[in-house]
Amino acid sequence: MSSKSSLGLGVTIALVAIACGGSPKPAVTPPPPPAPPVAEPAAPLVVTPPEPELPAIPATPAAAPADLIATAVSPAPMTMITPIAAYLDHASPGLGQALSLDALRAAARGAGVDLGAVDFGRPLWVLLLDPARFAKPFVVVAGLGDEAALAAQLKEEGVRYQVHAGFVAIGTTDALTAAGGYALTTLTAATLPAVPTLDVDVAALMRRYGSALDGLVAAGSAALPADQQAMTEGVLRAYLGLFAQLDRARFSLEVDGELASVTLRLSPLPGTALATFIGHQGPATFAELERLPPGVMSMGGRLDLR
Repeated sequence: MSSKSSLGLGVTIALVAIACGGSPKPAVTPPPPPAPPVAEPAAPLVVTPPEPELPAIPATPAAAPADLIATAVSPAPMTMITPIAAYLDHASPGLGQALSLDALRAAARGAGVDLGAVDFGRPLWVLLLDPARFAKPFVVVAGLGDEAALAAQLKEEGVRYQVHAGFVAIGTTDALTAAGGYALTTLTAATLPAVPTLDVDVAALMRRYGSALDGLVAAGSAALPADQQAMTEGVLRAYLGLFAQLDRARFSLEVDGELASVTLRLSPLPGTALATFIGHQGPATFAELERLPPGVMSMGGRLDLR
């Protein structure tokens, strides 16, 4: 073969190679596919348990709960407005105008409370249970007014109620479980006092809080100047000694036009020194008190020291 032929063949091969893209390119590795998305764990489903059923109201009167500390009652709260307003006007002219049915209704509406939910023309009770055992220790018992309005208000406040024989008991689940049956049977059937009254189970208070009160007396006295500690602690411990001998204390409020009076009745525990002392005292009419001028605070009694 001539050199010309070899040269022509080489040129031809070179041209073919150029036309075909020259030397072969290395293979390109495709990128790996993207990883599948990681699924976020689903949030746990929070299910609010239903409110437990309240005990049925008993068919017969129920006993007072062991945790009952005090009971306040007003025979008819609405009827107290006029005499209290008159007394306030007597003490300071114009002061009683702020206390009226219309003013109370307006104030209640401003607070989002419908006074029509309960009947304030009927008796109203407030029960106090042991605060150490109940986060919300109050139970309110009143005549039922508009139940639909009552249910709407209590739902917003997280409070429950029970209805029986025209009365409603309002409180938390725990409080109604403890006191609802008693409140809507025994309490509403009891004879009402003539005036607003607060009855305190002093013996129960001292059993549960006597040691705490003793500690408060010691701590409070120690915080005073040194020359006042002994006297103050002696006086406070004398009161604690009196309370320890009491069964119950009853406070009554009577307002009649120009006169307001508070009556305190103490019932001692049987067998105590206080019971013996009170047993020696005779009754008194205190008729001479009516002759004292207005504005005088007076106390009276008869002592028979034996």
